[in-house]
Amino acid sequence: MSFSPGFPAGGRSLGMAEPKVADGWRLQRLTPPSALFGANGLRDGPAGRLYIAQCIGSQIGALDVDTGRIETVYAMGGDIIGPDDIAFDRAGGMYVTECMNARVSVIGKDGKARVLRGDLPGANGITFHQERLFVDECRLGGRLLEIDPGSGAIRVIVEDIDLPNALAAGPDGLLYYPLVGAGEIWRVHPD
Repeated sequence: MSFSPGFPAGGRSLGMAEPKVADGWRLQRLTPPSALFGANGLRDGPAGRLYIAQCIGSQIGALDVDTGRIETVYAMGGDIIGPDDIAFDRAGGMYVTECMNARVSVIGKDGKARVLRGDLPGANGITFHQERLFVDECRLGGRLLEIDPGSGAIRVIVEDIDLPNALAAGPDGLLYYPLVGAGEIWRVHPD
Protein backbone atom coordinates (compact mmCIF):
# COMPACT_ATOMS: atom_id res chain seq x y z
CA MET A 1 0.00 0.00 0.00
CA SER A 2 1.35 3.42 -0.83
CA PHE A 3 0.10 6.90 -0.15
CA SER A 4 0.91 9.69 -2.50
CA PRO A 5 1.33 13.37 -1.60
CA GLY A 6 -1.54 14.85 0.31
CA PHE A 7 -1.57 12.36 3.18
CA PRO A 8 0.66 13.25 6.11
CA ALA A 9 2.95 10.57 7.52
CA GLY A 10 0.91 7.64 8.80
CA GLY A 11 -1.70 8.04 6.05
CA ARG A 12 -4.11 10.23 8.00
CA SER A 13 -5.78 13.33 6.62
CA LEU A 14 -8.11 15.65 8.52
CA GLY A 15 -8.67 13.08 11.28
CA MET A 16 -9.85 10.39 8.87
CA ALA A 17 -8.88 6.76 9.43
CA GLU A 18 -6.17 5.28 7.28
CA PRO A 19 -7.77 3.68 4.20
CA LYS A 20 -7.57 -0.11 3.94
CA VAL A 21 -6.88 -1.58 0.50
CA ALA A 22 -7.64 -5.16 -0.54
CA ASP A 23 -4.78 -7.47 -1.47
CA GLY A 24 -3.62 -6.91 -5.04
CA TRP A 25 -4.88 -3.32 -5.17
CA ARG A 26 -3.15 -0.04 -4.46
CA LEU A 27 -4.44 3.37 -3.51
CA GLN A 28 -2.99 6.47 -5.12
CA ARG A 29 -4.17 10.07 -4.81
CA LEU A 30 -4.44 11.62 -8.28
CA THR A 31 -5.20 15.20 -7.29
CA PRO A 32 -4.12 17.42 -4.44
CA PRO A 33 -6.64 17.97 -1.63
CA SER A 34 -9.53 20.40 -2.30
CA ALA A 35 -9.12 20.41 -6.07
CA LEU A 36 -12.79 19.52 -6.50
CA PHE A 37 -15.97 20.99 -5.04
CA GLY A 38 -18.51 18.36 -4.10
CA ALA A 39 -17.23 15.68 -6.48
CA ASN A 40 -20.00 13.19 -7.03
CA GLY A 41 -20.64 11.51 -10.39
CA LEU A 42 -17.60 10.13 -12.21
CA ARG A 43 -17.60 8.88 -15.78
CA ASP A 44 -14.92 8.03 -18.29
CA GLY A 45 -15.40 10.08 -21.42
CA PRO A 46 -13.83 11.64 -24.50
CA ALA A 47 -10.05 11.85 -24.83
CA GLY A 48 -9.56 9.18 -22.16
CA ARG A 49 -10.32 11.61 -19.35
CA LEU A 50 -12.35 11.05 -16.20
CA TYR A 51 -15.25 13.51 -16.02
CA ILE A 52 -16.39 14.70 -12.60
CA ALA A 53 -19.77 16.23 -11.74
CA GLN A 54 -19.21 18.67 -8.89
CA CYS A 55 -22.62 19.23 -7.33
CA ILE A 56 -21.61 21.77 -4.70
CA GLY A 57 -19.23 23.61 -7.04
CA SER A 58 -21.88 23.59 -9.78
CA GLN A 59 -19.34 22.69 -12.43
CA ILE A 60 -17.98 19.74 -14.39
CA GLY A 61 -14.29 18.94 -14.58
CA ALA A 62 -12.20 16.51 -16.60
CA LEU A 63 -9.24 14.78 -14.99
CA ASP A 64 -6.25 13.67 -17.04
CA VAL A 65 -5.40 10.51 -15.08
CA ASP A 66 -1.81 10.53 -16.35
CA THR A 67 -0.93 14.07 -15.25
CA GLY A 68 -3.47 14.69 -12.46
CA ARG A 69 -4.47 17.95 -14.18
CA ILE A 70 -8.14 18.92 -13.87
CA GLU A 71 -9.69 21.09 -16.55
CA THR A 72 -13.03 22.79 -15.99
CA VAL A 73 -15.15 21.78 -18.97
CA TYR A 74 -18.38 23.37 -17.77
CA ALA A 75 -17.96 26.27 -15.37
CA MET A 76 -20.09 27.54 -12.53
CA GLY A 77 -22.51 30.19 -13.72
CA GLY A 78 -23.68 28.28 -16.79
CA ASP A 79 -27.04 26.69 -17.42
CA ILE A 80 -26.18 23.49 -15.54
CA ILE A 81 -26.76 23.94 -11.81
CA GLY A 82 -25.56 21.39 -9.26
CA PRO A 83 -24.59 18.55 -11.63
CA ASP A 84 -24.97 15.24 -9.83
CA ASP A 85 -24.06 12.60 -12.37
CA ILE A 86 -23.04 12.42 -16.04
CA ALA A 87 -23.12 10.04 -18.99
CA PHE A 88 -22.00 10.27 -22.62
CA ASP A 89 -23.65 9.11 -25.82
CA ARG A 90 -21.55 7.74 -28.69
CA ALA A 91 -21.48 11.13 -30.42
CA GLY A 92 -19.86 12.75 -27.37
CA GLY A 93 -22.96 14.51 -26.04
CA MET A 94 -22.83 14.85 -22.24
CA TYR A 95 -26.05 14.12 -20.33
CA VAL A 96 -26.24 15.55 -16.81
CA THR A 97 -28.63 15.04 -13.91
CA GLU A 98 -29.37 18.09 -11.78
CA CYS A 99 -30.82 16.49 -8.67
CA MET A 100 -31.92 19.65 -6.87
CA ASN A 101 -33.52 21.13 -10.01
CA ALA A 102 -35.37 17.95 -11.11
CA ARG A 103 -33.65 18.13 -14.50
CA VAL A 104 -31.76 16.09 -17.03
CA SER A 105 -29.81 18.33 -19.39
CA VAL A 106 -27.61 17.75 -22.43
CA ILE A 107 -24.39 19.57 -23.22
CA GLY A 108 -23.59 19.35 -26.91
CA LYS A 109 -20.12 19.29 -28.45
CA ASP A 110 -20.52 23.05 -28.94
CA GLY A 111 -20.70 23.48 -25.15
CA LYS A 112 -24.32 24.67 -25.19
CA ALA A 113 -26.75 23.14 -22.70
CA ARG A 114 -30.42 22.35 -23.14
CA VAL A 115 -32.91 20.83 -20.75
CA LEU A 116 -34.10 17.41 -21.91
CA ARG A 117 -36.51 16.91 -18.97
CA GLY A 118 -37.35 19.39 -16.22
CA ASP A 119 -39.86 17.36 -14.23
CA LEU A 120 -37.87 14.53 -12.62
CA PRO A 121 -37.61 15.17 -8.86
CA GLY A 122 -34.37 13.79 -7.47
CA ALA A 123 -32.92 13.03 -10.94
CA ASN A 124 -29.69 11.33 -9.95
CA GLY A 125 -28.09 8.26 -11.49
CA ILE A 126 -27.69 8.32 -15.27
CA THR A 127 -26.17 5.91 -17.76
CA PHE A 128 -26.21 4.92 -21.39
CA HIS A 129 -26.53 1.27 -22.32
CA GLN A 130 -26.67 0.22 -25.97
CA GLU A 131 -27.37 3.89 -26.86
CA ARG A 132 -30.38 3.93 -24.56
CA LEU A 133 -30.51 6.55 -21.78
CA PHE A 134 -31.54 5.55 -18.25
CA VAL A 135 -32.08 7.77 -15.19
CA ASP A 136 -33.18 7.15 -11.62
CA GLU A 137 -34.78 9.50 -9.10
CA CYS A 138 -33.13 9.49 -5.66
CA ARG A 139 -36.21 10.17 -3.56
CA LEU A 140 -38.90 8.34 -1.62
CA GLY A 141 -41.20 6.77 -4.20
CA GLY A 142 -38.55 7.23 -6.89
CA ARG A 143 -38.48 5.69 -10.33
CA LEU A 144 -36.07 4.14 -12.79
CA LEU A 145 -36.75 5.54 -16.25
CA GLU A 146 -35.69 5.21 -19.84
CA ILE A 147 -35.58 8.59 -21.57
CA ASP A 148 -35.52 9.11 -25.31
CA PRO A 149 -32.37 11.22 -25.86
CA GLY A 150 -33.99 13.16 -28.70
CA SER A 151 -37.55 13.81 -27.60
CA GLY A 152 -37.28 13.41 -23.82
CA ALA A 153 -40.19 10.94 -23.79
CA ILE A 154 -40.02 8.62 -20.76
CA ARG A 155 -40.78 4.96 -20.14
CA VAL A 156 -41.10 3.86 -16.52
CA ILE A 157 -39.15 0.67 -15.81
CA VAL A 158 -39.53 0.50 -12.02
CA GLU A 159 -41.56 2.79 -9.75
CA ASP A 160 -42.21 3.37 -6.06
CA ILE A 161 -38.63 2.61 -5.00
CA ASP A 162 -36.99 4.51 -2.17
CA LEU A 163 -33.74 6.39 -2.74
CA PRO A 164 -32.22 4.74 -5.82
CA ASN A 165 -28.88 6.39 -6.44
CA ALA A 166 -25.96 5.70 -8.77
CA LEU A 167 -26.87 3.78 -11.91
CA ALA A 168 -24.76 1.57 -14.16
CA ALA A 169 -25.14 -1.15 -16.75
CA GLY A 170 -23.40 -4.39 -15.89
CA PRO A 171 -21.58 -6.71 -18.27
CA ASP A 172 -24.66 -8.98 -18.10
CA GLY A 173 -26.82 -6.29 -19.75
CA LEU A 174 -28.76 -5.52 -16.57
CA LEU A 175 -29.07 -2.10 -14.89
CA TYR A 176 -27.69 -1.90 -11.34
CA TYR A 177 -28.47 0.70 -8.67
CA PRO A 178 -28.22 0.93 -4.89
CA LEU A 179 -31.22 1.69 -2.71
CA VAL A 180 -29.50 3.99 -0.23
CA GLY A 181 -31.95 3.72 2.66
CA ALA A 182 -32.24 -0.06 2.48
CA GLY A 183 -28.51 -0.66 2.00
CA GLU A 184 -29.29 -2.95 -0.93
CA ILE A 185 -28.16 -3.21 -4.55
CA TRP A 186 -30.88 -4.00 -7.08
CA ARG A 187 -30.73 -5.01 -10.72
CA VAL A 188 -33.32 -5.04 -13.47
CA HIS A 189 -33.42 -5.91 -17.15
CA PRO A 190 -33.83 -2.68 -19.18
CA ASP A 191 -36.69 -4.21 -21.18
